[in-house]
Amino acid sequence: MVLRNDYEQEVFNGDQGLVISVKETGSFDSHLVVVFPRGSGFLTCPIEALGPHLEHAYALTVHKSQGSEYDGIGLILPMHDHLLLTRELLYTAITLARQSVIIFGPREVLLQGQNRCLTRCSGLSSLLRNSP
Repeated sequence: MVLRNDYEQEVFNGDQGLVISVKETGSFDSHLVVVFPRGSGFLTCPIEALGPHLEHAYALTVHKSQGSEYDGIGLILPMHDHLLLTRELLYTAITLARQSVIIFGPREVLLQGQNRCLTRCSGLSSLLRNSP
């Protein structure tokens, strides 16, 4: 996963690709490239060009996935209820998928999360109430 926009390479924060080893015809040496899907084709970048702005992305948190879309997602719930599992987090996770969602975990935990709404304590509402 790309961690920072790189306009020169035309890759952007959140882009996900596959690292593959490429060997040129007639050569014994291979080098690593990252392949990114682009429309009906692919974009390839030498891994060295992206340097430290890549991170393994075997699985992503809902937070890290925000702003991306996927054909299908698998949402893994905790085995027991957790205060961070809220209706808003579930909504965000589910709307990442274009076509399908598979939810792994206890039904009771899903229902508890669905019924828990996020309460923000930023102080912004009190500032707005007291403004002229």
